[in-house]
Amino acid sequence: MEALGIDLKLFIGQIINFLILLFILTKFAYKPLVNMLEERRKKIAESLENAKKIEENLASTEKRVTEIINQAEEKSAKIIEEGNKAATLQKEEIVTLAKSQAEKEIAKAKIAINQEKEAAKEALQKDIIGLVGLATEKILKEKVSPEMQKSALEEATSEYEKK
Repeated sequence: MEALGIDLKLFIGQIINFLILLFILTKFAYKPLVNMLEERRKKIAESLENAKKIEENLASTEKRVTEIINQAEEKSAKIIEEGNKAATLQKEEIVTLAKSQAEKEIAKAKIAINQEKEAAKEALQKDIIGLVGLATEKILKEKVSPEMQKSALEEATSEYEKK
C-alpha cells in the first residue's frame, strides 16, 4: 500500500482513533441526545393526551353549565308564572271585595232613598192636607173641622194613588 502512498501504521492508527472517537461520541453525546429526544417525545405525547382530556373536561363542563342555565331558566319561568297566578288571584279577590262593598253601599243608599222618599211623601201629605183645608175653607168660607179635613184628604189620597 505504500505504492499508493498510504502508510499502514498511520492508517490503522487513524482507524483506531476514529473508533475511539466514535465510541466516546456514542457513549457521551449520541445516547444522551437520543434519550433527551425520547423524553421530549414522551412529554409531547403526554401534553397532547392532557390537552385532549382537558378538551373533553371542558366540553362536559360546558354541557353541565348549559344544563344548569336551562334549569335556572325553567325555575325562574315557574317562579314568574306562580307570581302571575298569585297576582291574578289577589286581583280577583280585591275586585270581588270591591264589588261586594259597592253592592252594600248601593243597598244602603237604596234604603236611605226609600226612607227619604217615605218622609217626603208624609211631608207632602201633610202639606196637601193643609192646602186642601185652606182651599176648602176659602171655597166654603167657613171653618172645616179636622175630621172633615182628614176624611177629605184620605179620599183625595186614595184617588191620587189609584191614578
